[in-house]
Amino acid sequence: MEGAEISVRNRSHLCRPTSPPATHLLCAGSFPTGALAHILFVFECALQDADLLDEQEQREYVEAFERAAARSAHYSKALLSLLGVLVAVLYLFFGLQQLVSPWQTAHQARFRGAIRAHSLAAAELAGAVTALLAVTAVLSFPRHSWRKLLAGAAGMAALLAVFWVVAVLRVAHMEQVQLVGLWRLLWLPIVPPTFVGLMALACGTLGATDADLRRLRAVQYAYKRA
Repeated sequence: MEGAEISVRNRSHLCRPTSPPATHLLCAGSFPTGALAHILFVFECALQDADLLDEQEQREYVEAFERAAARSAHYSKALLSLLGVLVAVLYLFFGLQQLVSPWQTAHQARFRGAIRAHSLAAAELAGAVTALLAVTAVLSFPRHSWRKLLAGAAGMAALLAVFWVVAVLRVAHMEQVQLVGLWRLLWLPIVPPTFVGLMALACGTLGATDADLRRLRAVQYAYKRA
């Protein structure tokens, strides 16, 4: 009996969450995936034992995590939207600048004679559309349309990367310089796929958080059905 009492006491110590750490984490606004996974493990252990949490406590903890996840998603979407708008505005400026006054910006002037002015302007404007599509995909999450939007942005980013790689190679051939000498142009094929990849990573993180919350709700409801 003494051994059994120690086992129960240790289990209660490990499984039952204390209010201060939970409150601290929930008020932080967001939490990393590793911390969320650890917290979900602790609460999953607690939710499976009627002696530790009753149904009202279960609902309170689940709702608290849902509010924290929603707040974190809101802040993340707002920050990524701002970043996407800035990238789109930058590309839009470069595109309009090329249409109004061709070859005036430093990086565009390097392509003079290698590609046509309107092709360069179209690529810059396509970069703006790609950034807006990627941001719209994040804002649309978790609706089903976010996958199509992100796929469209990824396709455009891939085409832009190919376009800029070919353009840089043409400049290297025309100027008879190695690619190392054109390092200031290398951001052109890198930025579109990198930005879309960042948006895809954000969608994946939001999806992983939703999956963790669904698992937590499932544990609660499994206990109610028992």
